[in-house]
Amino acid sequence: MGGYLVIQGQTTIGTVVAFVSGFERISGPWRDLLNFYREYEQAKVQHQMIAEWIKGVRAA
Repeated sequence: MGGYLVIQGQTTIGTVVAFVSGFERISGPWRDLLNFYREYEQAKVQHQMIAEWIKGVRAA
């Protein structure tokens, strides 16, 4: 989209670069937060699986 606007003369390459850079600065922390949540949920499931395995070993 940005390339098209530059070709049409409706914007400059600098504007496109600034927009992309700004978007990365905003989306980076959100992406990090979502990755943290995903890893937390995965660790929670793994913890539960280990706890159930230990419980089964003790019962045997």
